[in-house]
Amino acid sequence: MRGDKHPNYKHGLCNTKAYGAYIGTMSRRGEKSQLADDFDFNKVITFYQKCVEMNEDGEEVYVVDHIRPLNNGGVIGQDNLQILPYHLNAEKWCKWPLTEEQKTRYAGVTFEQLEIGGASCCA
Repeated sequence: MRGDKHPNYKHGLCNTKAYGAYIGTMSRRGEKSQLADDFDFNKVITFYQKCVEMNEDGEEVYVVDHIRPLNNGGVIGQDNLQILPYHLNAEKWCKWPLTEEQKTRYAGVTFEQLEIGGASCCA
């Protein structure tokens, strides 16, 4: 039994790059101290699903980025995620703290914006 007919089926993202990146992050950084207090797995999955949808819609490649990098004290949770174009994510890398100019340049789609319904992205 495979796919949505399998009893353990949850979201259908298992074979996507975005989900693979998320699972890799969780396995590398899954220490309890790095999980946000309000961590919600379903909200994070929704965030990754939106990133996959954005990639299907256009020519730009989007990735999920940690606003504050994990190796600089960031936490794993929906409030520390944003969707950025790949080239900006690569340019941002693990810069922290960000200057005001960098905050503007590297501002992506946050979870709050997704809840409101605004999913236009980035420079």
